[in-house]
Amino acid sequence: MRRVGQPSPGYKGYESRGNDVIEKNVGGLDRQFRFAAGCFLVAVGLAALSGAWAAGSTVAALSLAAGAGLLFNAATQRCLANWLLGVDTCDR
Repeated sequence: MRRVGQPSPGYKGYESRGNDVIEKNVGGLDRQFRFAAGCFLVAVGLAALSGAWAAGSTVAALSLAAGAGLLFNAATQRCLANWLLGVDTCDR
């Protein structure tokens, strides 16, 4: 019987398991486009929030969310939609 707080006997730690849920599937031109589009959408969202562009808070929120998502995809090189569709743009 193991004590509370101790790992189970077969536990090897996260690093050694090698079980990334979604492997890298965004790379090359796709990654660059996501970064550029994400920066643009974040800039549009910030402009709408600051009042420099009278688009409204809904447009600002949607733009910021979409831009943050694209920047996250570009930074991590992982995209759930690509994974679900079986698309892989990484150079291996």
